[in-house]
Parts: sequence; C-alpha cells; structure tokens
Amino acid sequence: MKSFRLLAKLIFIFIVAGCFAALSQLPTLALESNSVTDESSQVLQKDQLQVEDLKKLAILNNPELAAIRFEQAASEGSILQSSLKPNPSIEVEAGDVPTDSPSDGQLKISYVQPHESVLKRKSVVRTAKLESEYLEHQYNAKEREIVGNVQLVYTELISNQQALVLYESLLKQAGETVKIAETRLSVKSATITEVIKTRVEVDELKLGKERIENRLVSLSERLTTVCGIEVLYERVAGLLPGTFPVYDSESLKETLLNEHPLLSGAGLQVKVAEARYEEAIAGKKAGYDLRFSYGHHFGENDNFVEAGIEFPLTTNDKNEGNILETKNLIEEAKSRVTVVKNELIDEITQAHEEYINARTQLVTLKDTILPSVTKVYDNTLIGYQYGKNSLLDILDAQRTLFSTQLLVWELAKDANLALSRLMQIGGDSLNGLNKGELE
Repeated sequence: MKSFRLLAKLIFIFIVAGCFAALSQLPTLALESNSVTDESSQVLQKDQLQVEDLKKLAILNNPELAAIRFEQAASEGSILQSSLKPNPSIEVEAGDVPTDSPSDGQLKISYVQPHESVLKRKSVVRTAKLESEYLEHQYNAKEREIVGNVQLVYTELISNQQALVLYESLLKQAGETVKIAETRLSVKSATITEVIKTRVEVDELKLGKERIENRLVSLSERLTTVCGIEVLYERVAGLLPGTFPVYDSESLKETLLNEHPLLSGAGLQVKVAEARYEEAIAGKKAGYDLRFSYGHHFGENDNFVEAGIEFPLTTNDKNEGNILETKNLIEEAKSRVTVVKNELIDEITQAHEEYINARTQLVTLKDTILPSVTKVYDNTLIGYQYGKNSLLDILDAQRTLFSTQLLVWELAKDANLALSRLMQIGGDSLNGLNKGELE
C-alpha cells in the first residue's frame, strides 16, 4: 500500500513537472503598445501634407488594413496551436469491489497520451502556414488598393486646387473686360446689353469657382474616410506630374500578371486548398492512445502494472465528406485564379485606354488648339483698341479662350487620374515601363 501511494505521488509530480515544462516552451505573448496614434500625430504636426504623408496616414489608420493586421496576428496563434501535441490525461479507477467485502477491491491510476497521425499533424501545420502567407498577400493587395485610392483623391484634390487658381485668373481677366464695357457705356460707345453680357460672363465664372470649392469639401471628406483620420483639403499641398509617360499595353499586362498580389494570392489559395485536401486524406488515418497504468489489489495486497494501446476503428466515418469537399475546393480555387486574372486584365485595359484617350486629347488641345485660340483673342483685343472689332467680338473670343483653358485643365485632370489609376493597378512596376513622355 505504501509503495502504491509513493508511486501515485511520483506520477502526480511527473505530470505537474511536465505541464510546467510545456508552458515554459511557449512563446511569451506581450501586448505591444499601439504607436499608430503617435506616428499619425507626428505626420499631422506638419503644416502641409504631401501625398506620401497621406499614404502613411492611410496605412497607419485605415480600418480595413488594421483588420487584416489583427487577422495576421491571429494566424500566428493558429500556426502555434496546430503544432502543439495533444494533452495527456490521468484516469483514476476503482473496480473489482465485492459487495460483501468492499476492502478487497482494486485502485488503478492510468496515464493516457493521445498520438495523432504524423502526416495529419504535418498537413495541419502546413495549412496554417499557407493561410498565414495568404494573409500577407491579401494585406499587400489591400494596401495597394488603399494607397491607390489616396493617390486618386489627392490627384483630384490638387487638380481642383489648380482650378481655383485658374478661375481666379479668369475672373480677373473677365473683370477687366467688364470695366472696359462700363467705361465705354459711360461715354455711350457701348450698349447696356454689351455690359450685361460681360457681367454674365463673370457670374458664370463665379458659379464655376463655387462648384470647385464645394468639390474640394467633398474630396476632403473622402480623404478623411480613406486615411482613417480627419484631413482638411486646405492642408494638402503638392504638384502633379508634369509629364505623361507612354506605356505599352502588352507590357503592362505582362508585368501586372507577374507581380500583382491579388493574382499571387489567388495562386496561394490553390495551395491552401491542396493542403486542406491533404489534411482531409490524412484524417482517414486515425491516431492512437498509449496507456500506462499502475494499481493495487487490496484483497491480495499486491501491486500491478498495465500497458495498452487503443486504435479507433474507421469502419463508418472515413472522412469521405471532407475529402470530397476539399477536392472540389481545389478546382474552385483554380477557377478563381482565372477569374482574378481576367478581372485584372480588364481593369488594366480600361485604365490604359482612358489614359491614352485623355493624353491624346490633351496633346492636341495644348499644342494646337490653345495657341490658336490665344492668338485669336490677342488679335481681337488689338483690333478692338484700333476700332476694328466690337466689344461683342472680344466677348466671343474671351469665352472661347476661357472654355479652352478650362478644357485643358479638365483633360489634364483626367490624364492624371487615369495615370493614378494605372499606378494603383500596376504598383511600382510601372516605373520601368515608360517608352516616352509628354510634357
């Protein structure tokens, strides 16, 4: 009896020591301080925010990116959990107790250690690692999308700031025409109708300027949403590219398909599906339990030792359902790769077409039409000074010039937005693809 108690104590001490040893091998999970607010504050301390500042704010504060980062952290826990071995158990049994002599029974303590299939354990760990790797591709794709959205909003915002400057210049020029008309009216060299038309021109320009100001407020709200923190348009500054590179459509597609994180992530999803299939196949092979027991028979006053192994019989559940499901998920993942590839090709084709159209129209307008319209206006103004042209002639030439200048701004904005869209889809890989430039 004493030897039995001693052995029981030794087993208990062994189990407790084993638990502490296992705990000591686990990585320490320390809660890291959230420095996002501090980094954002440093950026926001600047008087003016450039596009790179806005992109940094978006990466730090955008809730979609934050959600993926937390998911990545959670995946590390999945990898850790999948690599842990099953916990042992202790069983205490009392048996063979005669009803007429309870003291003649036996007491048994068993140590049971479950064992999983090695193939199953490896496949589970591999699946967890691939899923974690997929999250990295997902994060990169989402970051490219959000940074690209920042670039798009920034481009439109700066374009509209430039439009405000243009409208101020046009209003000043139109105001001079009003003064000329009012002066000529005072000496009865112009009619009240001509004066009214000059004032209408000013009013229309003011309305255009007001639309731009309202648009800037709306863009400020969009920028706040995508950056995850309030950004006022008055604080945004910078210059848009002064050149428009020429890109070859086929080179764009080839580069895009070689490095886009959405496509590489879709390819990785195929590997994840294959790993889950291997995991399901490994699930057919059941594990086993090892059992070591020590007991004491009180009636005979002797100790005994037992050892055993337990195998479940897979006569009914052979994991056929999971195998069939994961096999079809592989085909689904492969089809998804094709879908993502086609969607990306469509996006790059459409964005490239929009860019080329805006760029071509801008070339024609800047190099041909605008110089001609400007020359016509200058000649009309000179002719008016010599009495060869009327005030209405000046108004017609001025309206044409203003419309052309605003159209140049509109096309430049469209070209810059299309270029930003190409950059959003193609990322940094676009830098080495330009074949020429348009000033």
